[in-house]
Amino acid sequence: MKITALIVDDEAPARSELRYLLQAFPFVEVVGEAASGQEALPILQQYMPQVLFLDINMPGWNGFDFLQQLDSTPRVVFVTAYDQHAIRAFEAYAFDYLLKPVLPERLEKTMQQLLLEISNETTASRQQKQLQVESRFFLKDGNRCFFIQVGEVYLFEALGNYVKVHFKDQSPLLHKSMQYIETVLPPDVFFKCNRSQLVNINYIQKINTHYKGGMLLILHNNTHVEVSQRQAVKFREQMGL
Repeated sequence: MKITALIVDDEAPARSELRYLLQAFPFVEVVGEAASGQEALPILQQYMPQVLFLDINMPGWNGFDFLQQLDSTPRVVFVTAYDQHAIRAFEAYAFDYLLKPVLPERLEKTMQQLLLEISNETTASRQQKQLQVESRFFLKDGNRCFFIQVGEVYLFEALGNYVKVHFKDQSPLLHKSMQYIETVLPPDVFFKCNRSQLVNINYIQKINTHYKGGMLLILHNNTHVEVSQRQAVKFREQMGL
């Protein structure tokens, strides 16, 4: 299988060095490079790479600012010369965090982990049939086990390499990526509001519009979910608003 990747770094030598190092992994296809978040955005939207190698300190949007512009985020590997951003990077759901200069053996560890996770997820996705509202799925979170009906879930929320499943008064963690969850849920019931949240439209009680063009959804239990400006357009089309 192939893993597609995009490199975003304002320093040309750093981009060249990383592209050179990635040649050691025949399963990786670099679909593009960009010197800024603004330059990367159309490339990301065109090629939808599975992995984003992202610098943090860049002019204009920094790495974190760039991620805030995205409604759907691939796996992110931060590549930076500074280690003080590590905690914030993982709070931003980073898959990994590499320090410059990137060591080949450290990169190999990252790439093997990526290959294993994406391969397992691809296999599971091919084997998994599309779920229906009445379908049930098993979830084990620590010592707790749940057998949940899809329609009972009012919100799926990305949390690192996990997804928090909100239903009734429970919020256990599911060890799947948000990208995988999106592929198996009924698209007419679950809507992607932003890059980290999928909401069950049957639980929406109220819709407030925002001055920035986005929306605020208020669910049955007073949970508030932000809809990004870009996704608000899709939401209006889907709901006939």
